[in-house]
Amino acid sequence: MDEPEGITFKKKEEFTRTLFGRTHVVVISDTDYKQVMQKLPPVQTEENFGYLVPDWSNQTVPAMDSLEVKLGMELDRSNKDRLRNGKVDGIITSRASNYVNLKQVTSIMIFIGLFITVIFSVFTASFLYFKLFNDLQQDQRYYHSLSKMGLGEKEMKRTATIQIALLFYIPLVFAALQTLIGLSSFTSMFHFTNSMMMVSFIAIGVFIILQTIYFLVVRSRFLAQLKRVMV
Repeated sequence: MDEPEGITFKKKEEFTRTLFGRTHVVVISDTDYKQVMQKLPPVQTEENFGYLVPDWSNQTVPAMDSLEVKLGMELDRSNKDRLRNGKVDGIITSRASNYVNLKQVTSIMIFIGLFITVIFSVFTASFLYFKLFNDLQQDQRYYHSLSKMGLGEKEMKRTATIQIALLFYIPLVFAALQTLIGLSSFTSMFHFTNSMMMVSFIAIGVFIILQTIYFLVVRSRFLAQLKRVMV
């Protein structure tokens, strides 16, 4: 937060993990607040009143069955009712409702991310399978000729495995890097950056697992076809 001209703040404590849903939050005394209000136009400020409930621990996330969550969700429903009725003079939010809403958004994002991952994984595996077996006859002639020159079955398996692995994993590496680079700039617009990055890592991990399973299946069938033409 930029300091108003003529007023200097001394940072006492900084919170890097928050459920406020804000990128910059400053807590000041009433005296300092009056000084700030004299320097800044009202349109640039927003009043927030915070209440600390001693029975609600701020050291851990709220339990889903706790009174804090139940009250927080009731406040959230009340806010929606007020907005529907055209009352926009202020809302009451809580740490618990922010946490629950964040969990719901994250769960939806994980479901969508995994669904898209499975679709693209099946599509990619089908495409690579078609390409490999479309070129199978050419590869069979190639390895048949090499076997006549002394290429053994062990060397054939190693060479063919490298060939298939490059086809399967090189595009995956570039796709993962592009995804992470794109999201790193895209998520800066949202308050749940860590959640989006977590979903991305989960989706990439699932894609790698599925791709590895497809790789092993395709490799086994491809090597079986090549083994038939070895001398």
